[in-house]
Parts: sequence; C-alpha cells; structure tokens
Amino acid sequence: MTKRVRIVSDGRVQGTKVLMPDGTPIPGVRSVEILPMVAGGTVVEARVTLMCVELDVTADVVDVTPLDATQRVYSAGATTDQA
Repeated sequence: MTKRVRIVSDGRVQGTKVLMPDGTPIPGVRSVEILPMVAGGTVVEARVTLMCVELDVTADVVDVTPLDATQRVYSAGATTDQA
C-alpha cells in the first residue's frame, strides 16, 4: 500500500504545509526535515514530526544481542567497533 503526503513551502517556516492527497492539511505537524538528496537520485527522504497524535501501533519484538562498551550505534542502526 502506498501512502502519499504533499509538502508545500514558500521557503518560510510559516509558509510550509504538509497535506493529504486531497489537499487537507495534516494537523499537529511540529517539524519537517528534508534529508540530503543524492545527485541524480529520484528518492527523497522527509521526516515529519507530529504532536498530539492518536496512535494504534502493532510491532514485532525481535531478540537482539546487547551492545558491549566497545561498540558504537549509529542512527542507521549499524554498529562498529571503536578504534
């Protein structure tokens, strides 16, 4: 299933809107972050932070090995040994 939103901005914080496909504003938008695009890429990653949102979340729980003091965690979820 594909979900779509539209982000429209005139370059100002006050002039930025996040809209549903039918043009209805999404309420509770706190911030929008557009991540760097790769040259020639066709995919853009946008992070939209919402406040006061009702949720109904279902998640799978996965057993993971705990990190020890010699590992770092990066935001992408990868780990590496410290030098």
